Amino acid sequence: MNVLLNKTIGFVRLLQVKLKYLRFGVKMNILVIASIFIPLIISLVLFNSYVTNSVYSRMRLNASNSFTQLYEVLNNNFETIRRDMLPIQISAESQKLLQQGLSNDPALSRLKTKTQVNTIVQYIESANIWKLKLMVYVNEMNDFILDDFTFFPISSIKDEAWYTRLTSSPYKNMWRYDDSTISYSVRVCDPAKLNRTTSVMNVSFDIKLLNETLTTSLPEVDGACVVVADESNIITHVQTATDCVDCTNLLQAIPVRKFSSTTASVPFINNTRYYVQSRSFEKNPWRLIMLVPYDGTTLLSDRQWYVIVISMLSCGFFIFYMSLRFSRRVSRRISLVSEYMSSLKNGVLEPLPQVVEGDEVGNLFESYNYLTEELSMLTTARNLAMQTANKAEIKALQSQINPHFLYNTLEMINYYAYESKPEEVERIVSLLARFYKLCLNVGRELSDLGREIELTETYQSIQNIRYRGAITLKWDIPTELYQHTVPHLILQPIVENAIKHGILKRDDQTGVIHIRAHRLEEDLLIEISDDGAGMTDESLRRISAGLHLANDMSVDGSHYGLKNIHERLIAYYGDGYGLSFTSQPGLGTTVTIRLKVREPETTR
Repeated sequence: MNVLLNKTIGFVRLLQVKLKYLRFGVKMNILVIASIFIPLIISLVLFNSYVTNSVYSRMRLNASNSFTQLYEVLNNNFETIRRDMLPIQISAESQKLLQQGLSNDPALSRLKTKTQVNTIVQYIESANIWKLKLMVYVNEMNDFILDDFTFFPISSIKDEAWYTRLTSSPYKNMWRYDDSTISYSVRVCDPAKLNRTTSVMNVSFDIKLLNETLTTSLPEVDGACVVVADESNIITHVQTATDCVDCTNLLQAIPVRKFSSTTASVPFINNTRYYVQSRSFEKNPWRLIMLVPYDGTTLLSDRQWYVIVISMLSCGFFIFYMSLRFSRRVSRRISLVSEYMSSLKNGVLEPLPQVVEGDEVGNLFESYNYLTEELSMLTTARNLAMQTANKAEIKALQSQINPHFLYNTLEMINYYAYESKPEEVERIVSLLARFYKLCLNVGRELSDLGREIELTETYQSIQNIRYRGAITLKWDIPTELYQHTVPHLILQPIVENAIKHGILKRDDQTGVIHIRAHRLEEDLLIEISDDGAGMTDESLRRISAGLHLANDMSVDGSHYGLKNIHERLIAYYGDGYGLSFTSQPGLGTTVTIRLKVREPETTR
């Protein structure tokens, strides 16, 4: 035994050494071939389950159709019996006969009334429903109409138990049954004394005829049975085979009251699964119950299943052991590559450990290490280039602001100095100093939204001195957004553009600029709207297209500022961010800035 065990261990170790130097694809092929046994067994199980479920589903469908058809037939028959009893109750002649009697009427009139009533009785009995027999029990004073076929004295039934139940019940009709007959009785009361019963109509049929109807819809399954029952007792039942368990015993295991409404369930009774359906009749106090056994027939015998299960478990444990050892070795290395790839996605360029095996995963290690070296050099070069480009763009934008704006502001200072208004000169100089301090931003590329708002308000204050308060600036920005980090100089150039190309091109050269901001999930949207001259569709298309051109949009400095802002936002946040425009001639223009929400940074 020990020799065999040692040989087995030696073979496994030799196999491990051989597998170590096989290519990854060969290893996977070996694993796939070994795993064929499991899919085969699973396929067999699924096929057997499919066949079993198909048989069961077909049985359920046939049983359900049979039950539905039988229920409709019985329910319609019961309703027809109840409905056919109405004419004899509502006819004027029959009402007089049943409620008061005809003893005082002339003979000809009494004969006519009896003929009319007999016509209704014949109509009821002629219905092709279980060979109905109608019997009318009337007052003995109407002895002239009594016969041995339809009309009988009411005194003949007053000692019957069912008559007592009928007359003491608050209802005027009653379904009843005995060992051989099912009856439907209706009592007629004296209009002057509603508690006094003057006559009784009783229609009955042989219970064997009902059983014949039940038998025609019984599913062709051994042991299937159909039951008509009230709340506590079985009225009648039929069954496909007498050697099976009697359905009366089955109903003892399943309380009848449990199926007082429409139900369909599969309970286990005496270790046998039954498909049970039950439904109450609409105008009848009874209900129909159908029980169909399902033996769970399968394609394979128990012995065959034992062999398959044992073989499946043996192969499964062996394949599980081999797969587990192989997958752990492969998954550890692949997980390591995945972990480093995730770090690479977050900007961490760290090489993998030295390669141990020369398969595809080992080649992936080497390729990844080579990639990280190249990316490290490219990232360094790109960061340097981006820093240089961003600084150059900021300086270019600042240089566009400086000349004309500074010249016009100095002209205003000169004017107010000449007019001997030192307070205005002091105010303009203070605003100009504050504007350039905010504009330079101590060389930083990022600012916060509150600082950009302050810069824009300072710019608008200087322009309002020049244009004598013609420009109104309105803000609709929640204070919690003030600390959000944004690229520097993204509001002032757009406001400058709105003043120069919108408001100042109106006839009255006055207008309102409305700035709004709100968060949209992870984005921050800033809208700058003016009520200036607006733009035509062609001008709007040209400006929107110019944002994506390599050259300047125009020689106009403010338009250059828009392009500068758009390109910087794309560089910071990626595609999908930047500027967008809407405009209507004579109504104004709206510029929307879309940027990503960033956590507040120290920018001052």
